[in-house]
Amino acid sequence: MELLIIALLGLGAGTVVGLLPGIGPASLLLITFPFLYKLNLLEVFTFYFSMLTSTQYYGSVCAIVYGVPGEISSMPAVKYGHSLFRLGKGSQALMQTATGSFLGALFAIFLLALAINHAEYFQFFFKNSIRAPFILSTLLVMIMLATEKWKALILALLGILAGKVGYDSLYGGRILTFSVDELDAGIPFYPMFMGFIIIPTLWHYAHKPIISDIDVTCIKLSNRFQYLTNLKYKWSMLRGATIGFCAGLIPGASYTISSNLSASFENKFTKSPMANLVSAETANNAGSISVLLPLLLFAIPIVPSESLLLAVAQTKGFIPSNVIFITHFWLIIGGLITINTINWILSGMLVQYVLRLHNYAKDQIYKLAGIICLAIMNFIAYADNQLILSVSVFVIALIAATIVKLEDNKFIFIFAFFISDILTDELYRFYQLNF
Repeated sequence: MELLIIALLGLGAGTVVGLLPGIGPASLLLITFPFLYKLNLLEVFTFYFSMLTSTQYYGSVCAIVYGVPGEISSMPAVKYGHSLFRLGKGSQALMQTATGSFLGALFAIFLLALAINHAEYFQFFFKNSIRAPFILSTLLVMIMLATEKWKALILALLGILAGKVGYDSLYGGRILTFSVDELDAGIPFYPMFMGFIIIPTLWHYAHKPIISDIDVTCIKLSNRFQYLTNLKYKWSMLRGATIGFCAGLIPGASYTISSNLSASFENKFTKSPMANLVSAETANNAGSISVLLPLLLFAIPIVPSESLLLAVAQTKGFIPSNVIFITHFWLIIGGLITINTINWILSGMLVQYVLRLHNYAKDQIYKLAGIICLAIMNFIAYADNQLILSVSVFVIALIAATIVKLEDNKFIFIFAFFISDILTDELYRFYQLNF
């Protein structure tokens, strides 16, 4: 019963994280640190598992209905989902993505269970120099899938440079800080994300009328079961789940890039916006499961929120091994299945309230969303004593997005920014060891 209550608290927290842009899993863990320290080890992981998987269900809701990409992983939902929403196919898009998310999570949970008995292969991947070639190969594949490959290549290089800004302990010095002390911690990501993607996206859709009303009939639970029995996009889901699970193991990026990578890949098979959307959201949830493997097996955090979680877990005696898996195997696997089932059921109920809010304020929704996003950005910057830096980064990113029409290549810049440190550090270590 105690674990169930903790799981439900995590589910509620994940709902908030998914619906509010900028409040990611890492920020939530910082807020809940005092609460987590009062839990035992299994309860800490239960809260995190529930929170992380829940964010992937509800992050797509705001992206599809309002066109607000709360996280990088929501970008395909904005591109394909919000376009469908404006054409009156929003409820179908929401339910197809919820179904894909649910099945993608089950697929990943099955692979997670298999991985417990083959931990040595994952250990080789995460503790040897194969990481750098793998990450570099992923970036090259994304560039090759881009429409304008030369522009994608330039943006990838710029993203890597931007990600290296700050003090680097490996090289023992500052990189591209231009003697600005505030840049020692690097370029703040959220203001850049806000100016580069969110505000231009809201401005774009604010000037396009919604063509038709929203059909909410398929949101009913009885109708949603039909989506599980009639899998119209089953191959898109399978491709998305496979790509998402593998992408979830990429250090530094993980599930934040799984949906975008899957959408780019799926676009080569079909031009259907719904298929691309379903594949992307399926990948999202599969990645949110596979990201747990390196943390639990080897105590290797590959996303920021896991670094915070590990700090708490180690104070409670956590050691890297598959013992925690084996000891609590059915509890962990059953808990993940239960949380994803609850999220699949609740997501439809939540959507009805979101749609009501949209119908009530559809004429002002994009302005309101922009104001909320800017308020969150300024609040985070003020709390971190980086208000001037954040505003400056936001303005520069907004100007860059306005002048240069980057279209789909925006994400390549963001991905390169994310993996910049780990890619360059791994290549540097590889060079030192072999030359």
